Amino acid sequence: MPHVQITWVEGRTPEQKRKIAERITGVLIEDGRAKRENIHVAFVDVPGTNYAEAGVLVGERMKKGVSRFACLRRQARDDSACKGVSDCTGRAGSGPPFALKN
Repeated sequence: MPHVQITWVEGRTPEQKRKIAERITGVLIEDGRAKRENIHVAFVDVPGTNYAEAGVLVGERMKKGVSRFACLRRQARDDSACKGVSDCTGRAGSGPPFALKN
């Protein structure tokens, strides 16, 4: 009985979650030989005030108006807009803050 739990910063719609659950279920059926009725997908939506990455609360980063995604875009343009933001590490694909809008 596969159980997949996704913990992320809140903000996705029920439709987005439905699509993700369908895709995960499909992969587990095809590649994991699991039966559809035995696959469970749980979404844990965490407020930005209760989720930290690189030692910085996501909610605090968003108050500054700089999401990690925006910061990485600016770094790619060699922009100094992210100077002084401690979580601009350049690590791509590291977690939920990418989905947030600033």
